[in-house]
Amino acid sequence: AGLPSETDAWPQRNSGMAQITDDRCDPGNMLATILARFGRPREGPWDLLIGVEATIITVLSVYLIRGLNVREAGLFAVMLASAAMIPKFNTILAINRERILAEQGSGRRANAKSIISGLSVFVGMFLGFLVVGILTNDTTLEEHFQFILQEAQIDADIVLSPERFSLGPSIFVHNLMVMIAFAALAFLYRSLGAMIALGWNASVWAITLVLFVGSGSQMDVHPVTYALLVIVAIIPHLLLEAAAYITGSLSAIFLSRGVTRHKVSDPRLKRVLVAVLVLASLSVGLLAVGAVLEHYYAPAILELI
Repeated sequence: AGLPSETDAWPQRNSGMAQITDDRCDPGNMLATILARFGRPREGPWDLLIGVEATIITVLSVYLIRGLNVREAGLFAVMLASAAMIPKFNTILAINRERILAEQGSGRRANAKSIISGLSVFVGMFLGFLVVGILTNDTTLEEHFQFILQEAQIDADIVLSPERFSLGPSIFVHNLMVMIAFAALAFLYRSLGAMIALGWNASVWAITLVLFVGSGSQMDVHPVTYALLVIVAIIPHLLLEAAAYITGSLSAIFLSRGVTRHKVSDPRLKRVLVAVLVLASLSVGLLAVGAVLEHYYAPAILELI
């Protein structure tokens, strides 16, 4: 699916598009300014740099908020890290428009690359929160990330069991409702809404994973073996869900831009709606596959413990 409406509207700006997509022009933070010197947006290593930036920004955000000694420091850190990555997400969207313009086609390849870039942001933030969780003692972790314990309905001593994932269709329905909520945020607030969705999920999944792995000390199996099995069980459906949320957010942003830029009678709006429908369908499909893995694959791996 593509975004032909924006490519139709900007053909005369093709020569200056490199300036638009080069996030060194408006990096959003000092770290991004430094990292932008190591790669151009069109190059493969740029996705790696996105992940590195997101990881460092996330860790810095957590410890900065902790230094201010505020309650629910983890929640404020999620908001700060998400806000800091908004310029990068805007750059991903700008590159998407440039690629669609260059391809002069449906834009499927361009959108796929944008999803990968968005996933790099998520993985980077996830790793950042994972590092924070590993370096933080249980008492402080519970204090600063209490909202995650409530959201996931867990306590710090809970042991991960196969039954926790064997929930049938309710897994898909729950994740679908979450994606609709995130898509609504992205439709209304665009990059801000998308980044809040990514930051929220990265923090919840990372801290939950740390707590689950930490509870392995209660098991008979070796802690390292337990940790590896938990990671192998959780990561596949986690990445699929993240990709679904990113795809859904992109479709909502495209829809938000389309309905505000074009009249109902404009044929370009119809092409935008087709692109949005394709992306939305893809996001639902990714959620469905993730739900299947969560229901069958994750419990099967955890049965080995």
